[in-house]
Amino acid sequence: MLLLGIHRDARACLLIVTALYLCHSWYFRHYINDDAYISFRYAKNLVDGHGLRFNLGDHVPVEGYSNFLWVLIAAVFEGLRLDPARAPHTFVTEGGWHFPPDLGSYQSGSVRPRAARWAGKQDLLGKLRDHVGRRDVKLVFRVDLRALTSLPEHEPHLRPRNAWGDDNPAAGICPLNADARELLRDTLADLLRYEPAGFQLVDWMVDLAVSRDPGRQFSWNPLLRQLLDICFCPACRQAADVDPDRAARSLRVHAERMITAGDEYDAIGQLNADETLRAYVEARRRDALAWLERLAASHEQRAWSMLMDRWFDADHWIEPETAFANLPDDLFRPVFRLLSSPLGDIDLQRDFVQPASERQLGSFGLLLPTWYPFVRQAGELVRTVSAATQAGIAPLDFAGLEEAPGEAIDRLRQAVRFARRG
Repeated sequence: MLLLGIHRDARACLLIVTALYLCHSWYFRHYINDDAYISFRYAKNLVDGHGLRFNLGDHVPVEGYSNFLWVLIAAVFEGLRLDPARAPHTFVTEGGWHFPPDLGSYQSGSVRPRAARWAGKQDLLGKLRDHVGRRDVKLVFRVDLRALTSLPEHEPHLRPRNAWGDDNPAAGICPLNADARELLRDTLADLLRYEPAGFQLVDWMVDLAVSRDPGRQFSWNPLLRQLLDICFCPACRQAADVDPDRAARSLRVHAERMITAGDEYDAIGQLNADETLRAYVEARRRDALAWLERLAASHEQRAWSMLMDRWFDADHWIEPETAFANLPDDLFRPVFRLLSSPLGDIDLQRDFVQPASERQLGSFGLLLPTWYPFVRQAGELVRTVSAATQAGIAPLDFAGLEEAPGEAIDRLRQAVRFARRG
């Protein structure tokens, strides 16, 4: 009887400890320590055929992980196209059209649409249109063609090229490429059957890399990384009103000096004094903006915005978002992602409103996170939404709702109620 009693007590203790551990794990299920991404990087390179190495190229492989078994487990998820950082909640896909494209709408260019495999033949947007129509809610479609990995894979002529003449697929497709433009135009025309109130393009601007992989070469130096992403493809060369070869040579010189001289090289000062390279960048930007203006004019009754990162930073040379100040009547409104710092560390007036005013940017919107790791306390989202509303920032969009628990939805509802009262 004594042994049976001890056995029951031990079993009860084990169940209590297990329950507490599961509750703790569930509470922090959206939190991932930074060190875990070291193992994920090794796993990805292993699956891609580069072996167990962190950096690609001629670097000597270094065993920078301390959990060989975990690297192999993460490699299994990578091989199955599952995201090891979030599995089994989400998955990684090469992307595609999230609706059955009408192939007859894509006759003007040489590139054809590719439906996302996970979507199959389902017309999910049609169901969404009918659902929101019954509730008098308007649809705004976010279009992110540049981030489709399948496009530069299957259509090499869409890839940007750097100043050395090498393809730069991590930067996405070049928005000045004629076929890329026709593909975007045809996609928007195809989406009109779902009766959208507007469109939000993502990073449709020259020299904006769509890859945010922190392991990209020279990612530790944002200015150098920006130079390496400046495109010299045939379309960009044609749009420039200066000698592109001379601009490319100049860029290579700046990059080499930044690498060899480090902080001793006044990169910003030298780049500002380089009239040829600056003229090359600005000419292509004008071409991109003029085309966007014509595109928006062909859909006059719809709202337009551009989702992009904030570049209000002294470590950058030419800030892409300031180009939108030149568009008439606030035609394209930039929407900045706030997905790099916790909301509690951000001061909207200091970090956004004042820099935008100094650059004569005008109106802009924000994409706000709704859950960990960017929202640490319940009041942060409420305070940020209220402050953004008072500052006249619009539109406000919210990221991560499909993965957030009910608690995050409740916080968002509270934030919206407070903003409306204000």
